[in-house]
Amino acid sequence: MPPLAHIVQGAPLPTALGWVAAALIVAGGAGIFLGRGSAAEVMGWVVFAVGFCGAGAVVAVTALLPTSARISVSLAAGAPLAPGAPVDVSVCGRAVAGGAPASAPDGNNVLAVLVDGRETGVESTGHFAVLVPPGRHTLSVELLTNDHHVFSPRVTAATTVGGGGTGSLAALSCR
Repeated sequence: MPPLAHIVQGAPLPTALGWVAAALIVAGGAGIFLGRGSAAEVMGWVVFAVGFCGAGAVVAVTALLPTSARISVSLAAGAPLAPGAPVDVSVCGRAVAGGAPASAPDGNNVLAVLVDGRETGVESTGHFAVLVPPGRHTLSVELLTNDHHVFSPRVTAATTVGGGGTGSLAALSCR
């Protein structure tokens, strides 16, 4: 499955922090270069040092912050009631520590919904409907942070669904 375009790999830090650090490094370097032998050079070194330390802190924090999810997910999907009707989906969560039932997503994350590896939406609730074309398809969900960072290891669940058929919706519930 190809990676989704909107998902950013890495720790749950705002991306802007890295860009601010990079901008300070560039601005400080320019001050050093353009202000040779003056107070502007000294100020350039200070700005450069702040940016360099900031970039180092972003790298260190990224390496140290846990990026694993606190929950795992499983997936249940009913059969569509009629051709063109959506498939009812229920995503269930379990706490990684202890295995107790948990909400998925739990308010600190979202679910990317994929049909045959193509993203069809992002959900902030564990119960939703997905339109699936006729035939057999793979329906999967991936748990992401609210900032759309992937967890390491990835938290996914998948099932096979038949779109466009007839049938009754099974009771979808977390066990």
